[in-house]
Amino acid sequence: MAGPRNRIRRQRTKARIKTQAETEGVLEVEAEAVIAAHSPGKSSPSSTVQRKIPLSKLNQSSAKEELRRIIDIRLLRRSLLGQIRGYYLDAISRLPTTDLNTTLARGLLIAGHCYGPLHPIDNIIVNSVWYRAAFPMRSTDRIDVAVINQSIISRVVQRSLDGLVAALRHHCPGLSYDDALWHLSLSGADLRTTAPSLFCQAESDVEAAIQAAAKAARHPKPAALALFASSVMPVGLILLEI
Repeated sequence: MAGPRNRIRRQRTKARIKTQAETEGVLEVEAEAVIAAHSPGKSSPSSTVQRKIPLSKLNQSSAKEELRRIIDIRLLRRSLLGQIRGYYLDAISRLPTTDLNTTLARGLLIAGHCYGPLHPIDNIIVNSVWYRAAFPMRSTDRIDVAVINQSIISRVVQRSLDGLVAALRHHCPGLSYDDALWHLSLSGADLRTTAPSLFCQAESDVEAAIQAAAKAARHPKPAALALFASSVMPVGLILLEI
């Protein structure tokens, strides 16, 4: 009885090994290699080199590369979020505390995003003040400055970054999300530096880009902000220069 059982075990083992090999497979990679023979009287023959790479190793390599890419993007995003957070802290320090206790806090937390035709800090301040003026708060909407905590700042920072990425990708449709983050990191999250031609376009194109940013950032009034940033704000800047 032992003999037949051992034979059956060997057959099962061979079948399992064969199935595993078929499942993993091998990938034949053909590389054309031209081998130049420089010795006198000899031509330069060409030969085809074949090497077999187990599919399992290729899958492991691809997985490692994808994991490395994900880690790099997360670090890049975290760095950008930290930079934008610094802009918000700077902007808050420039705003009068009395207004933050009453009306500006609402404008800052809801609509004070950092994208637009100005420096990010200036965009935060202008967008906050504009929203307060364009959409006045009711008496029941009072927000105390103590509400501006780390959690709420983190939320508006993340939304601002989402808006920056959306505006850049709207202006450059072929740009991937990863590449958009990379370009923003090089410019300090400043659209004027990232895409200088964005604000040199026709007013309608600028308005479309800002509206895409506002929608991605979940701005409460994306169309109104886009109109303001593309028409009213540039005119105001010209008047200030005069």
